[in-house]
Amino acid sequence: MKKWLPLTLFAALATSIGFTPMGYAQPRPGDHPGDHPADRPGALAAADYAARLQKVEDGLRAKRAELRRDQKAWDAGRAAREAEHRRQLEGVWGAAFLARPECHAELDLDAERIARINRIIDIAEDTHNAALLAHAQRVLGRELARHARVMAELRARLGIQ
Repeated sequence: MKKWLPLTLFAALATSIGFTPMGYAQPRPGDHPGDHPADRPGALAAADYAARLQKVEDGLRAKRAELRRDQKAWDAGRAAREAEHRRQLEGVWGAAFLARPECHAELDLDAERIARINRIIDIAEDTHNAALLAHAQRVLGRELARHARVMAELRARLGIQ
């Protein structure tokens, strides 16, 4: 009788451990239509927006390399660069969408992150640090993709085409 209790408890515990994973079973991604991230509405739009933003950023990077050589001209041209960047963003997103108050928080966050990344890229180029430059460029690409995804979701949520 004394042997039956531990044996019964052990059998119950082993059975419960054995069947536990089945209780938490979830379908694998891709098993159902619409599960893949590319199947979500707006996913392709986000990729398209990210490509557009990358083109804008590449153009700004080329101009930035030239303008940074003269510090006084760089400081004096800040307002013009800001206005030009705003026009380029309006070309990507549309002026009416960017004027919405819902967009301002994301635009501010993105501007701060891009500014920091650009400064890191500048330092990496000045010090000829190829590893840092490559890493910063990868981070820049991820930030542009994140920003495009968030803005595309916001655009879809607001019902703006």
